[in-house]
Amino acid sequence: MAETFVAAWADRARYEPERAEIRVWLYGIATNLCRRHRRQELRALAATARAGGQESLMMDGPADVVAGQVDAQARVRRLAAALVRLPDADRDTLLLTAWAGLSNAEVAEALGVPAGTVRSRLHRVRQLLRTEEGRTGTAQATFGVGKDKGGTR
Repeated sequence: MAETFVAAWADRARYEPERAEIRVWLYGIATNLCRRHRRQELRALAATARAGGQESLMMDGPADVVAGQVDAQARVRRLAAALVRLPDADRDTLLLTAWAGLSNAEVAEALGVPAGTVRSRLHRVRQLLRTEEGRTGTAQATFGVGKDKGGTR
């Protein structure tokens, strides 16, 4: 949000009131910023899918640490690859729900869609991630998928 206003302030000389309302101009800036962030996000997810995670796990012995790292790296690669394959609308819904912590109703308002659409998208994402992870629960633990944090059922 703030980045939109920073960009608008920097480009204020280019604003033409006769062409569009200020609100429409700001939404255009926000949309372009979102597209840029999405491209960066896709590149990062693709790189993560190729490279795997480098996180170390705290376990009992060296063999457990190595096994845990191998398992975690494989999971990170599969999940990152699954996120890259998601349609933009589904990925946005997931990220707003799981990482931004918004409720279904808040996500619906932010995306300008009905709450039922948010629930449908989350359902599709859950199915995909469960398929990718063989229903191990990793998708829920990693992305908060499976929890309804608001909205109506």
